[in-house]
Amino acid sequence: MAEEWSIMQFQGIFGRIHPYDYMLADSSSQALEHYRQVGVDAYRCLEHALSLVNRTIADVKLILDFGCGYGRVTRVLVQKVRAEKIHVFDVDPQGPAFCATEFGVTPLIQTKDWASIPFSRYDLIWVGSVFTHLSERYISKMLRLFKRILTSDGLLVFTTHGENALQRLHSGDYGERFRLLGSRIKQEFETRGFCFVPYEDQELSLRLKSRQESEVSRLVSLYSEEIRNYGKTWMSKSFTVSLVQKVFGNELKLLEYRPSAWDNHQDVFVYYRVSSI
Repeated sequence: MAEEWSIMQFQGIFGRIHPYDYMLADSSSQALEHYRQVGVDAYRCLEHALSLVNRTIADVKLILDFGCGYGRVTRVLVQKVRAEKIHVFDVDPQGPAFCATEFGVTPLIQTKDWASIPFSRYDLIWVGSVFTHLSERYISKMLRLFKRILTSDGLLVFTTHGENALQRLHSGDYGERFRLLGSRIKQEFETRGFCFVPYEDQELSLRLKSRQESEVSRLVSLYSEEIRNYGKTWMSKSFTVSLVQKVFGNELKLLEYRPSAWDNHQDVFVYYRVSSI
């Protein structure tokens, strides 16, 4: 079935589904509806964020979908905004390339030298389910990037695993290993407000589904540092606010924190960059 996904147009889904898109669990009607709804829900989060500063999506000059994957959110954005106003980035270079081909957006491809990636300046940056997978060091690295590319008066909207996600550990939603680690993760979360658990090889393989072994080896070799800093992450509101403060100082203002606002799962933070004087 996976091979067919790249050429099939599923009812209710705008654009084709790439065979490597691990955000779509399978081709069942339930999985397809959830995939569609999560993308729509992300757009609603952005609409709401814009409303906090009396703007609409039509007012946005340039959007960055950071961590675009294979277009779960991009395919919704492009129905609301002209494609030339959307840039997409992902650590998996095939994701942005697919989005460019399928939706006409501008792809930004990961290189070993982050400074060489041609990011523009954005007045709206969406970071959906990215900090939910990174080490503290890499989250700080991403925040430093956003400090460089977010415009004055721009909005940074990102999601985290918070209290709601923490309660899902014992349900097995994140897999058996994380269920067994649940008590340790909760204890670290309660102590620090933060817990990062790197993926094991088998878990990484599931996220690189349908690929040739040579392609998996190439990606693992090319992005070995990123992989070491990739797993599942839980962050409290206070820890997150403190981390942002360390990078941005007083340049960012927290407009709103919405627990479980994305897909009734991930917490949503809306930050506004104060105008330069």
